[in-house]
Amino acid sequence: VRNPGYTCGHGSSGRVVIQIKVGQDGRVVSAIPDAAGSSSANPCMIEQAVKYAKLSRFDYSASEVSQTGKIFYTFISQFIV
Repeated sequence: VRNPGYTCGHGSSGRVVIQIKVGQDGRVVSAIPDAAGSSSANPCMIEQAVKYAKLSRFDYSASEVSQTGKIFYTFISQFIV
C-alpha cells in the first residue's frame, strides 16, 4: 500500500477510508471514499488517499475474478516549530 505525501496544509488531520476493488493483475481498479468510515477528512486528504490507493499493488488470489477491501489512511497534523 502506498502512503500519500503530506501536502494538505498544516494542522490538517483525520482518517480517510477508501473502498477498493483489485483486479486479477493486482492493480486497484476502483477506489471510492467511504464517508461513513472517514472522520475529520478534508477534500485534499480524500483526494490524496484515492490517488495513492490507485497506485497500490496487491497479491491476487486466482480463485476470484476480483477482490474487494478497504484501505485506512490516517493523516496526522504537521506543525512547523
